[in-house]
Amino acid sequence: MNPEAIIGSGALWIAIPVAMLAGLVSFLSPCVLPLVPGYLGFLGALSRRGGPPSPTGMHRPPRSPP
Repeated sequence: MNPEAIIGSGALWIAIPVAMLAGLVSFLSPCVLPLVPGYLGFLGALSRRGGPPSPTGMHRPPRSPP
């Protein structure tokens, strides 16, 4: 089938919300949801320090401008 036929038949307008709902359900599953706070904390630490964490896990001082 060509893309125009798929879009015109309405199948795509049903598939997109179903796929988004499935993604939301999988994100809220009990095995993924507890990981979210740690992941957000990791991202927050990256943006605050301006780079990846050190291999030793110790905090590095912020980079000074050149």
